[in-house]
Amino acid sequence: MKLQREVLLLCLLFGSLYFVQGIAEPTEGLVAQPLRAQLRHLKVPNDEITNYSFFIGLPWSFKLLFGLLSDFVPLWRSRRKSYLVLSTLLSSVCMLIVAGIPFELKHLSSIAWLIFAASVGVAFTDVVVDALAVAAGQKYELTGRFQAIQWGAMYTAAILTGSIGGWLSQFQLSWIGFLICGILAGVSLVMTVLAVKEPPQEQCQDVRPLDSLWLTLQSPMVWTTGGFLFLWNFNPFSSVVQEDYMTKELLLSEQLIGHARSVFGVGSILACAAYAVCGPRIPIRWLIHGSILVGVLSSLVYLVMWDAASALVVSLVSGVFYMTGTLVQLDLAARTCKSESAGTTFAALMAISNIGVLLGIQLGGNWYDWLAGQLHSVSAAYPGLFIAAGIPGVSCWESGWIVARIAMRAECPLTPSGVGGEKVGLRGG
Repeated sequence: MKLQREVLLLCLLFGSLYFVQGIAEPTEGLVAQPLRAQLRHLKVPNDEITNYSFFIGLPWSFKLLFGLLSDFVPLWRSRRKSYLVLSTLLSSVCMLIVAGIPFELKHLSSIAWLIFAASVGVAFTDVVVDALAVAAGQKYELTGRFQAIQWGAMYTAAILTGSIGGWLSQFQLSWIGFLICGILAGVSLVMTVLAVKEPPQEQCQDVRPLDSLWLTLQSPMVWTTGGFLFLWNFNPFSSVVQEDYMTKELLLSEQLIGHARSVFGVGSILACAAYAVCGPRIPIRWLIHGSILVGVLSSLVYLVMWDAASALVVSLVSGVFYMTGTLVQLDLAARTCKSESAGTTFAALMAISNIGVLLGIQLGGNWYDWLAGQLHSVSAAYPGLFIAAGIPGVSCWESGWIVARIAMRAECPLTPSGVGGEKVGLRGG
């Protein structure tokens, strides 16, 4: 009974922190669409909006540094809780400040730096929460269950942020979104202070960060998995391009785009539920190659979007495909980690994934504008992105075979009870 109560409390803690993160995360949370809508309202060119999104998403590529700090540099005799307090405080303060600044061209630079700092806080929070979840999951052999709960909570938040974000975008009320995010980040701060516990032996554990990092860098499984994750996430088709096409070519409202984001969240929750039940029963080599297929399909389905109804259906299907592939990535990356350096290794793999996401967004946004100008047609440029999106997806096949072969060796047994869960995608659809 005591064990069940402890597990239940951990499920509530991780689910709650991930729910708040799903709302407060600047690149895909509640303020993501309103921010882009405000920039479009100010007549900022699409390539500059892409660069803006790239900049505020950069902290997600610093996760290796965050992992090293939280794993090996105790702060105030605490490896996790102290960093979690500071990161949630940083996010809360920066979001509340942005809420009070008029969204005008002359303030865009200041707003960008504040959102960048808030993104640092959210990304650091993500690393620390996942480190706590990995440790607890290994202790109770429930890492897969924790992963499903975390991502289910994340996309429950996505359902809310989609429709609410669409309404905020429609009426140019982004400041309300930043206010809500700041308040909820403050709630995470309070939860951290009250609920996160660290045993004394973890605070004073004798670790050697350089030795652990060197062992990680020597592992062929880590490098091969990193290459696979980079290619899977290097997708030129991004939310920036998608929203531009939906508003300018299909003439859909910002509210409808928000509803589509919510429907995408529903599809993702369905994928989480299915993977929690079926994932552990499927051989890892099938999961790897299946993730490549669903990753490509998650973008290709948008080719059959032509009106409001089809946009909602496509978003649901894409959510199922995208989240299924993402869960396989998370499972694979987490199983790759060595227990003595799980936080650092996992953060490094997720940083590689996020670099792939960011470079894909950067390339896709600029190439989309260039192609539309060359062809004098947005509708002609849009399908061209899917051809580009398929190239890195096809390139995954070879690295997928290599990963599967290495996985069969004793150096890194990828058992169904492997570790799980950390945020990868910066895209919402």
